[in-house]
Amino acid sequence: MYSVLFVCTGNTCRSPMAEHMFKKMLMEYRLAEEVSVRSAGLSSVTGQHISHNALKVLVRRGLQHVERHRARRVSHEQVSGANLVLAMTMDHKREIIRRFPEAVDKVYTLLEYATEDVLTKQLWDEWQKLTVETQLAHVGTSDGAGDEYVTSEARRLRLEFLEEQLPMLDIPDPFGQNEDAYELTAEELESACEQALFRLRRELAKGDGA
Repeated sequence: MYSVLFVCTGNTCRSPMAEHMFKKMLMEYRLAEEVSVRSAGLSSVTGQHISHNALKVLVRRGLQHVERHRARRVSHEQVSGANLVLAMTMDHKREIIRRFPEAVDKVYTLLEYATEDVLTKQLWDEWQKLTVETQLAHVGTSDGAGDEYVTSEARRLRLEFLEEQLPMLDIPDPFGQNEDAYELTAEELESACEQALFRLRRELAKGDGA
């Protein structure tokens, strides 16, 4: 079974909202038997309930059993077992790749995965490649320390340039805000999940999602 993992900070707002919306969409497209969905947080307090306002906006959309959600902290097992990891923000994506560099090829922000612009994809691919190279350089050793410094500095400058050029692909965090903020986040998540599922369905049909 193909597995999707949504990741945010605490696993009480954005990622569980995305998880339950995506599950509903999979049921509507009769894909629930082919694709499993989970969520987790980078800094979760394990066992914490979904936030009250997140629960309200999901129930308003006809989603059931959402109150059963309990926060989980992202683990190596979860990431390694997922075919696709969708983070809520660029910072989340960076941290996931930092902790689990072997998963770099399957980690996206949700909006990045949902946005199929060729130029944006090329920029993201280069950013991802340079990010991994930078992380590997930090844990590796080199006899040519001077050359490595020049290379590292060039990577850093290029990464800064790419991040300035890349579109904003973060889902805003409604934590601590009123219900209206949660509703706006839910609307953005709903639209992004629909686009992401459209892409995933196409990739699964072609066999690219295996």
